[in-house]
Amino acid sequence: RQTIQRLTLSEGDLQSNLDSSVNFPELASSVTLVQDALNRLGEFSQRARLKGTGFLEVVARDFAYSLTRIYIGGLLLKHASWPKASPADIYSAQRWCEQDLCPVDMADRAGAYNAEAVSMDTTLVYEGSPLLLKGKL
Repeated sequence: RQTIQRLTLSEGDLQSNLDSSVNFPELASSVTLVQDALNRLGEFSQRARLKGTGFLEVVARDFAYSLTRIYIGGLLLKHASWPKASPADIYSAQRWCEQDLCPVDMADRAGAYNAEAVSMDTTLVYEGSPLLLKGKL
């Protein structure tokens, strides 16, 4: 519950960063990409809550990575919208925002977190390990 409250506060900070960048034509498409990624993360969060604690444990790292990418995008956009921002500042914000900012959503839609995929991921990492062979994983 505290994590969700913190995410809500972070989302407000992020929206403030995006609002400061939206009036710059060269940043408009990047702002849209960050807003889209933030929306997809919110939708993913809603779906994830319904799937239970085990699912949340599986996706936790990817969720944090997605949140980090989105937040960095917002910070770079805020920096690029400052009056003394250089062309390189603007370009770095644009380039950052071109990547998939919400990989947890894409992985979920691709089935990367279903039981079979998780089992295969475990096998991929631990194949030949005595722990896997003894059934301790």
